[in-house]
Amino acid sequence: EKDRYMYRESKEKSVIYRETYLNGIRRLIAQRQLLCDAARGRFITPALLAARQEHYREALKQLLGWPLTESMSAGRPALLEHHVADTEIASTRRVQIEVFDNFWYYGLLVIPAHCEKKLPLIICQHGGYGTPELVCGMHGDNHYDGIVWRLVTRQTAVFLPQMLLWRESEVDQDCFPGYGLPYNRAKTDAQLKQTGSSITALEVYCLIRSLDSLQVFNFIDHEHIGMIGLSYGGFYTLMTAALEPRIRAGYASAFFNNRYRYSSPDFT
Repeated sequence: EKDRYMYRESKEKSVIYRETYLNGIRRLIAQRQLLCDAARGRFITPALLAARQEHYREALKQLLGWPLTESMSAGRPALLEHHVADTEIASTRRVQIEVFDNFWYYGLLVIPAHCEKKLPLIICQHGGYGTPELVCGMHGDNHYDGIVWRLVTRQTAVFLPQMLLWRESEVDQDCFPGYGLPYNRAKTDAQLKQTGSSITALEVYCLIRSLDSLQVFNFIDHEHIGMIGLSYGGFYTLMTAALEPRIRAGYASAFFNNRYRYSSPDFT
């Protein structure tokens, strides 16, 4: 009965209207990108950055959100140690750091054997699908190419933090083990942003508080701290070094990209 009153047509007849709308959105984005590029160029230059480091550091904190926007606690977060293994060149420990009440951050700490002086500390940050164990070669050879042991032989202590980036599936893939702990990083980031935070803000904060906690070790020279990272690790190296003055040197590999082309929400 209703067909007597309904007009019907092929779906192709309305495609042009949706196409016009879509192309309009794309043009607006391109126009806004040009305007924003110009605004960024006025906002910060190398000379301005050198003259006003704290101003720009605070602006980045505000951009990323809580907990970076809060005053840091003066106390040292609690730290739990779990011995993993000793080899001829190093001792490996798992560490858990209580960044918030009953919120435990995790990483590995690798210490050169037979150290007789205070050691520089390098934060060595994994990339996507990465874990501290993967970077340490515990699961076999991989694209990190033994970086931890190359650092250890240069007499540095190495801290390897875990980010929310491991492979969720139980199935291993190439050199990426599957851990069977599913999560959705983009959704988690959105949920944090709904509360004035972001996954980047939270994980950078965890790194900063880890440095506070690691001060319990008297074999670490806390005046000589650096950070290196691959891919996502390069991203976190840039962000953390910008926000934490104790990091005196950084080496970021495979993250310098065009954000308009690689526009993951946590990168942007």
